[in-house]
Amino acid sequence: MNRSFIASALTALTLTGCVATREDVAGLEHQVIKLQENLTALETKQAALSSKLDEIQKPVESLNSNLNDTQNLLSNFAGRFDDLQSRMATLQASFAKSTQELDDNLATMQDNLSEEFAKTRKSPTVSKKASPATAVKPKSPLKAPGASADDADDTPAAKPSPLTLFEDAYKDFLSKKWDTADAGFANYLSLYPEGSVADKSLYYRGLTQKQKGDSSAAKKHFEDLLVKFPKSPVVRAAMLEKAKIFLAENKTEEAEGMLEYLVMTHPQSKEAMEAKEVLKRFPSGKH
Repeated sequence: MNRSFIASALTALTLTGCVATREDVAGLEHQVIKLQENLTALETKQAALSSKLDEIQKPVESLNSNLNDTQNLLSNFAGRFDDLQSRMATLQASFAKSTQELDDNLATMQDNLSEEFAKTRKSPTVSKKASPATAVKPKSPLKAPGASADDADDTPAAKPSPLTLFEDAYKDFLSKKWDTADAGFANYLSLYPEGSVADKSLYYRGLTQKQKGDSSAAKKHFEDLLVKFPKSPVVRAAMLEKAKIFLAENKTEEAEGMLEYLVMTHPQSKEAMEAKEVLKRFPSGKH
């Protein structure tokens, strides 16, 4: 219904006064005016609502566009993140392999060195003795005025070489002469605390004390090795030996912690493989 139609209807009713009375026409006119006012108000509200819808639609369209851009960025980021994770895993595996190979090479070099030490100790040495006719008597050192003959003969003892000290101690270790071997390794560490085989001397001191039944001293030597030479190739074996001592003492928590640390720090080593097998026997069920 529109306004022109209402006006036509009102005119028609006025012309046909025979059908409707003047009172009816007046009432109808009043209703038509009210209807027109309602229509006007409705049109005003409809225009305002349409304007508000237009205002709301623009931010919604902008938000949809931003959401689409965000989704695209997230999709691209997810792909790049997966690629980064794959590269990181490859680098970690390569680094672990290189580290293990280096540790194995160092351990092999140490084994070869130990074998060479043993061969050197077993090989006979030939010394030439001067004949009595040709032997030359060394000259006596000059004596200071008032000095006795005993003072002239006092000369400082030569410091033994580190190679000789370690060879002798290692030979005694192989011969199961625990006291002599321990004294030899201790002598080496006293004279050469930062020597090339100081880490091995600490390790073998720990093994020697373990054989002698002194678990406290053995653990102390292994701990000194871990602190002073953390990158030594014998650290893994020392950690495993220390864990075994803890197990022998029924200190399961300490043993479990040491074995887990060994697996975490040297996951590809043979000592870590043995540690994993030992951890499977723990009642905790975590391994």
